[in-house]
Amino acid sequence: MSILAVDDDPFILELIPMISAKVGFSRVRPVVSGEQALKLLESTESVFDCLLFDINMPDMDGIELCRRVRQIPRYRETPIVMLTAMRDMKHMGEAFRAGATDYVSKPFDIEELGARLQLAQEAGQAREKTLARTADMGPPSIPAPDYGFELPEGIRIVGVTNLVDHTVLSNYLTQLPRKEATDVQVFAVNLDRIEKIHSRSSPEQFASLLEHLATTAGDCFGVNRPLMAYASNANLLVVAFSASPISASNLEVGLENRLKGNIAYLGSGDGTAIGVSVGGPVQLQGTKAERARTTTNRAIALAATRALDKRSRPVAGLVKRYPH
Repeated sequence: MSILAVDDDPFILELIPMISAKVGFSRVRPVVSGEQALKLLESTESVFDCLLFDINMPDMDGIELCRRVRQIPRYRETPIVMLTAMRDMKHMGEAFRAGATDYVSKPFDIEELGARLQLAQEAGQAREKTLARTADMGPPSIPAPDYGFELPEGIRIVGVTNLVDHTVLSNYLTQLPRKEATDVQVFAVNLDRIEKIHSRSSPEQFASLLEHLATTAGDCFGVNRPLMAYASNANLLVVAFSASPISASNLEVGLENRLKGNIAYLGSGDGTAIGVSVGGPVQLQGTKAERARTTTNRAIALAATRALDKRSRPVAGLVKRYPH
């Protein structure tokens, strides 16, 4: 695996190749600034399989570099691991929103850096296998990452900057330091009767619906800007940061009010009622290795329980007549 390491600290740039070699990754190209990295990445001189960016650099920091790299077609899906000594919510959240896939903290632990690089290599290999399987069909018009629910090929949820891949969200929750994780609240948001909606929607309509739901959920949190990802069965996972408990029922009402009158679902023509169920808040629980799965599964289960409870009474959701 070919690695590009970007850091303005000469000592770090000497250290990274040594540590990487000890864990089996000897092909490391160090550069001292974001500007130099961009020139190298935009050229055809070399193609890198993994990118390591320091967050705190002068002129162009690692987050801005991450944003710009994601605009280069060949690097839209390449693993980007952030290197940071600033383990606070703001910088980590912004890095993931900019397109980072993982992070490792300074000072470096050999095993931790090795584990992050190994995950990056596995992600790259999985992506190559997927491209190889679909080569005969030709490339899709738009790259389609896996958001958990069976999205049709060629459809990608775009336009929501804080909507990330499920794996990225799991990495984020797994590595949050304990002292900063106390204010994390995890929610699951789902559309009631999502299976029926999916079966009666075209691929484009369903992708548009999921994008609109994510946009609206992000708006409900206002300046807090949660980090979000779609999991299985189109469960929208929302990670919010607040010292005070956030009311799931208030979020549910807010979502439905914001969606009302702004959504145009196409497909069934039967006037199906559409409601939103919210599960949470759930605080991070379990061991560090298990807490992402444990916490998100709990939030999803609460959303499912909420949806079942609502089925015993009229759904206070949205009703929109589908055109024939």
